[in-house]
Amino acid sequence: KPCIKINMQDRAIPLEHNIFNQANVLDNAIKNLKISLLTSNKVEQNEWDSLMEIEDYLNDKPDSTPILSDKCADIIKKSIDLLDDNEIIPLLELINKLSLNSKIKASFVTRKDKIIIKLVEKYSDNKKTEIQTFLLKILCNWCNELEPVRYLLSDIPYENNNNKSLFINYLTNSLLSENEEIVIMALKLLNNISLFKLYINIDDEERDINIISSIVQLLQNKEILKTSVTTILSSFYLNIFENQQSSIPELLNVFDIKSIINNIIKSFDEEIKSIKDVNIKKEKELLRDLCFRIIAMVDYIQ
Repeated sequence: KPCIKINMQDRAIPLEHNIFNQANVLDNAIKNLKISLLTSNKVEQNEWDSLMEIEDYLNDKPDSTPILSDKCADIIKKSIDLLDDNEIIPLLELINKLSLNSKIKASFVTRKDKIIIKLVEKYSDNKKTEIQTFLLKILCNWCNELEPVRYLLSDIPYENNNNKSLFINYLTNSLLSENEEIVIMALKLLNNISLFKLYINIDDEERDINIISSIVQLLQNKEILKTSVTTILSSFYLNIFENQQSSIPELLNVFDIKSIINNIIKSFDEEIKSIKDVNIKKEKELLRDLCFRIIAMVDYIQ
């Protein structure tokens, strides 16, 4: 769904997917990628030609076939291995654009292609903010549709691991990063995943524990709350909503979640008293109401 609403009486908080579409990057990205791959003899001319199939999709050509060829997908994966940190950004720019194409994503899911999870596996521990930011943008674009989300949260094997484990570890580590820029981007990805919470496997205790634990830690981070309180609260609500996992109520008790939420309610109360702007005041009241809804849901699942 492109948008859902958390309804509270006659008012609602609209929640939409975050997507990232960089304009006018195609020509420069291809130019730089050509230097890194073809000019430097990392790939052959025929491999480069196969890779350039993606131009049809990036330019939205109406006669392009609905899926990338195996050759093109293979050279993308090969290029991920060949390019170092200083060369990878142009390829990430192209993959980011591809991740906005529903046909491409559908074809990747159907044939269980490893391009996206390969990026997650390779760059999960990378220290470069630019690479992490691009990877999170790619994942946000990938996760604005249900089936690609299901694919990332599946048990499909990848080397000695699986999609879900690699993805959830990357997401939670990014949410708890010391780099605020990465945390804010990871919250956008969390938002996209959370919007599909009711449509994916509801019986995944490990996934829910990891995600909910990460969100609870963010609920106690005052600096991040200042910039991303709506995303944090709404994602938390969606992830505990009618949660059937027996360990979740116990986990929330250990965190003393009601006290955490009540402290946030108190801070909203103080803010609301001093706000003159009607629209800003209404927004804060909605978020405070969402906090009450969270406490009610905690009581309900217990």
